[in-house]
Parts: sequence; structure tokens; C-alpha cells
Amino acid sequence: MLALAACGSSSTSSTASSASKAPVRIGVDTSLTGPLGALGLGEQRGAEMAVSQLNASGGIDGHHVILDVQDDQSNSTQSLLAYQNLVAKGDVGVVGSIDDNGILATVGAMNRKKVPYIATAPIQGTTSHYLFGEVNTGSQYGSRLVPYMKAKGLVNVAVLYDSQYSFAIDAYKGFVTAAKAAGINIKLVQTDSLTSTDFSASLSKVSAANVQALVVLDIGAGPVILAKQFAALGLSSSVKLLMTGAEAAPEFLQPAGTAANGIVMDATPNVIVNQLPASPLKTALTKLSVPYQQKYGRLPSQFATSGYTGVELIAAAIEKGKSTSPASITKELSNMSILLPGGDYHYSATNVSGLQSNAIFLVRVVNGAYVPTSWQKKQFSSNMK
Repeated sequence: MLALAACGSSSTSSTASSASKAPVRIGVDTSLTGPLGALGLGEQRGAEMAVSQLNASGGIDGHHVILDVQDDQSNSTQSLLAYQNLVAKGDVGVVGSIDDNGILATVGAMNRKKVPYIATAPIQGTTSHYLFGEVNTGSQYGSRLVPYMKAKGLVNVAVLYDSQYSFAIDAYKGFVTAAKAAGINIKLVQTDSLTSTDFSASLSKVSAANVQALVVLDIGAGPVILAKQFAALGLSSSVKLLMTGAEAAPEFLQPAGTAANGIVMDATPNVIVNQLPASPLKTALTKLSVPYQQKYGRLPSQFATSGYTGVELIAAAIEKGKSTSPASITKELSNMSILLPGGDYHYSATNVSGLQSNAIFLVRVVNGAYVPTSWQKKQFSSNMK
């Protein structure tokens, strides 16, 4: 599967639909190799499941769906090439990259090609008439941690963030702004990069800073290494470790092992779907989570949910506009309101990200599984639509 995807091959559901209308092609630009490869595989699987379900129910407005998957190799230049290749093949919309730097590199091409792009990495400060966010912004991820920390009395903190990724930079800015407003004192700031493999120097400074919490705003394999080193140094007995939704996935839990226990993090609600109260959101999530768990033996990650939701957004725009033209899809997305596994979306001329901060849930790792924090349980009614 990875080899085919890396070559930009097409994957098609075996279930046939109405032959009266031409097939419609939807592209996926994701990272199947490179530092983000393990995360991108989830996005591919989620998109494939959405296409399979659509075709099983007759396609999109009678159009059989063909899914094109392109590997961007966790590289921003390759993200641009992937988008261009998918558009050249006739794809009417692209579910794209989990690499926010890749999205930034592709904006110019979006404006030229005019084919809508569903961003599965946070977008912030980036505008295009053809760009639609599918996940919360980095600023929302950073600031969402603050009410929880304030409620728990975590007022003296250290921050470590990836200084090379726009998501982490935006998350840091959002956290700093919200923390200052809440009276939280940031006593230490450290930076790292996606390729970091040793956090011992930073963790030693955290230990000496006499803080109550360490907030890690990062992505990729680095947080796994950090969690293990954090546990090995015995910091968990005195310092609470908090991370972003990029770690709310099996791709973090499994390699981190017991070192993940006790970590609090932002998350999309799919990771705790079985613990949610009955609600329209849980119903939407179950449409993905039940068959995904049956097929892959685990709940879908944020990235699998993003792949699935991205396809569903394009499908909803086609159904609403009764057209597969990229112009019509763009028009319908621009003022769409819809509840999907990714959240309750409300797009407008002033909101291309679609989601509010309450789409982010605070979870804690307990015995290798995600559970809602007690703080989050009190917030459930405001998140359930």
C-alpha cells in the first residue's frame, strides 16, 4: 500500500455505484514516508474508509468515487508537487497535508489551479479562497490547555516548542497570550526541532526551574523520546507533562509505552468516543470509529479522522451544489455548516478554519489509554452540539 501511494497511484473502492454519471476523483496529499510517515498512514486509511462508505451507498450524488493518494514524504516541496500532480489528474478536491509547512508551500498553487484544498494540519495566518481548515488552529490548541491548567492550579510552568513548524509556533503564541491573561507564569522557554533526539539538556533546565508543569508543543517522533526521558529522570513525580493533539494517537501511545501514563493533552474526541455521552457528535464519530476499529483493531487517530472528514467535506459540497466542478465545491464549502467526525464546522468568509476551541477535548493517559479529564467531563455539554 505504501509503495503504491508513494508512486502516486490511485486506489478505488471495489463497490460499484451508478454508472449513469462519470466517476469523481478526490485526492489525498499526505506523509507516508519521512518523519511524519506513521501519522500520514492514518490519514490515508481514514480517507479510504470514507470513500468505501460513500461508494457502498451509491457514491456522491450518483458519482462513483476514485481516491488518489500521493506521498509528500514529509517535505514541503513534495507537498506542492503532490497537489499539482493530483490536480493534473483531474481531482476535484484535495485532502491535504498533515505538514503545515507543506500547506504554506502550496497556497500559491491553490490560487492558480483553483481546486479546493482541505487542510488536515492547522492553518493560521494563511489565506486562500480555496483553502479550508479541517482541524483547529495552532493558537486554539495552545490556548485550550490554559483553562485546564488554571483549574488545576498549575500556575508556574515551562514551555518547549518546535521552532521550525508553524503549528508549534502558533500554538506557542496562543498559549502565551492565554497564559498571561489567566495569570500563569511562564518561567522557562526552550525550543527544539522536528529532528531532535535528545531532550536531556532541556529537561535538566526544567528540573532546575522549580515549575509545576511542562507544556510541550511539538509533533513527530520527538515527543515520544521526550516522554521517555521525562519519565527516566523521575520528573513526573513533581512536574505535570502536557502535550498537544498531535500526540493523541496510537502512533504516540504505542512507542511511548508506560512513559505516556499521566500525560495530559489536547485531543480530538475520536480518541475517547466510547466514553462520550450520547449526542449527535458521538453518532457522527461512531460512523467512523466502529468500522475502523473492526478493520484495524484500534480507534482512529486524529489523522485518520482528518482523512475521513476531509473526504466527507468534499462529498457534502458536491451533494449540496449538485456539481463536481471545483468552482462549485469551493462555493459550497465557503458557507457550509455541517457536523462530521472532525467536529461541528461553520465556514464563512471570516472563518476558513471552521471549528471553535471547544472542538478540542482535554484527555489524560491512564494505563496506555486516553480518558477524559475530570475538567473535560464538566465541559461535555458545551461540546456535544
